[in-house]
Amino acid sequence: KMKKNIWAEFNKKKIVSYNFSKLKSLKIKAKKNKKNRYRICLHNSTDHLTQEMLISINGFSYIRPHRHPKNISESYHLIKGAIDIYILNDKGRLIKKVKLREKNSPKNTSNTGFIYRISAPYYHLTIPLTNWTLYHEVTTGPFKKNSIVNYAKFSPSENASTEEINKFLKKYKIKKKLLKRQS
Repeated sequence: KMKKNIWAEFNKKKIVSYNFSKLKSLKIKAKKNKKNRYRICLHNSTDHLTQEMLISINGFSYIRPHRHPKNISESYHLIKGAIDIYILNDKGRLIKKVKLREKNSPKNTSNTGFIYRISAPYYHLTIPLTNWTLYHEVTTGPFKKNSIVNYAKFSPSENASTEEINKFLKKYKIKKKLLKRQS
C-alpha cells in the first residue's frame, strides 16, 4: 500500500513496478494539485539513502532553482514529454542549458538527450515544456530539506506572485509562463 500525501505517495512494498497505464493516473493527480505536479516516491521514507521518484507535471509548473551540497548528486531520466534544465552559477548567470526529450520525440537532435545527472553544487532550474511531463528522478538521501536543498536567493519563491515569477523566467528567455499563482 502507498502512504498518501497531497503532493506525493511513498512506496511501502519491498518490490514495486509500474506499467505505463498506471503512470497515466499521475497525470490526473498532477492536474488536481495546485502546483500542477505530483510524485510517487519509490523509496519508503525521507530517511532512505536513495531517494527515487516518478514525477509528473501537468502543463507548466514553476520549480524554484536550487542546488545541493557537493556530496549530493541528482539525475533525471525523461519518460514522457520534454524539459529544459538551466544550470546557473551563484549569481544566476546561465552556465549551460540541458535539453531532455522523450525517446521518440520528433524534436530530438544531437543537442538533446533523455538522461541527465548533476554532481556539482550548481543551481538548476527545471522547465517543463509539454502538456504532460513524466520523469524518473534519483538523488542521494536522506532527504532533509534544509540541509540538502538550497534555494537560489536570486529567484522568487514558489509562493511569489505570478508576475514576479514570469519576470524572472523572462531573464532566461523562457517562453513558458505561469498562468496562475501556485500556492
